[in-house]
Amino acid sequence: MTGRTFWVISFVLLVVASHLAYVLFGTRLDSQTLYQDLAAVTGTNKLRALSGPQARQLSTTSDGKLVHAVCAFDLSQGPIKLTAKFPDNYWSVNIYSLQGDVIYTLNDRQANIASLSIVIRTADGGVEENTEAVPVPVGSKDIQVVANTTRGLAVLRSSFVHEKQRRRIADTLNTSECGRVKS
Repeated sequence: MTGRTFWVISFVLLVVASHLAYVLFGTRLDSQTLYQDLAAVTGTNKLRALSGPQARQLSTTSDGKLVHAVCAFDLSQGPIKLTAKFPDNYWSVNIYSLQGDVIYTLNDRQANIASLSIVIRTADGGVEENTEAVPVPVGSKDIQVVANTTRGLAVLRSSFVHEKQRRRIADTLNTSECGRVKS
């Protein structure tokens, strides 16, 4: 083997090893960093509509025609309740684990309502557990989502056509709430 071949093979192996390390460990760190950054902006167990640059941090593939409101939740002290109000256009609710896995999702076409209430809890009331996250309907108004993690993100999205609508939609989403369930 010549010196040049040795260095080419070494370089290729280094690139492959770096890529594998990022895939295995980097995405989890990215999700945790995103959670920490968004929790710093919104506060824990509080919902707030994001500005355009903050929303791009959440979704780099967004075309900029969505208003995002985020609640960085922590279930370690008990369940939280997300009470959402939506404008009369496209909207969606997505709940993600800290690792970026989708726990629950719902949109305007599935629900055909302008507001909803979701209780997010762990199977045992607060301790992390490796159970499957299954949405369980309770009562007549609340949707109960059983999560397999104590921390994650609840993301409300709503679309707009004209830039003038952004403020109105952000104000509507800001009337939504996220907080600990009151006994």
